[in-house]
Amino acid sequence: MITAAHAAGLVTERTIALPNVAGRIDHLASDDTGKILFVAEHDNGTLDVVDLAAGRPIGRINNMF
Repeated sequence: MITAAHAAGLVTERTIALPNVAGRIDHLASDDTGKILFVAEHDNGTLDVVDLAAGRPIGRINNMF
């Protein structure tokens, strides 16, 4: 079934703040089963791990790039 929201395109469901991000966000990847989002922050050289179910960052890997 197509809803009005789908017909209009992408819809923001919520915003999750990422602390200490400087510069651009380069790539995103998701684990839909675990509801985890991986955010590559090119200028920081970091990879943030976000718990989508909880709506918050749960970790950061430094010195990635």
